[in-house]
Amino acid sequence: PGSRALPEYPDIARRAGLQGTVILLVVVEADGRIGTIEVIRSPDQRWGFDLAAINAVKRWRYQPAVMDGRPVAAYIQVMVEFSLAR
Repeated sequence: PGSRALPEYPDIARRAGLQGTVILLVVVEADGRIGTIEVIRSPDQRWGFDLAAINAVKRWRYQPAVMDGRPVAAYIQVMVEFSLAR
């Protein structure tokens, strides 16, 4: 990846002592920016992990995939971990 913003830990999940991993299907556009994002798996939507992961990943930048010498859009799977130990 070119850059990665850390997700903001949801307050409600932190107070409840919850941790978890959100798995996203992300389109990396030909310019390295993030396009569409789909939640594949999440601990539980009501704890705010989904939204926090999406908001962080939207700010990420990648080196785009290359096909025939040209940058192209590509799907990638991203895991965003939320751990109270950090």
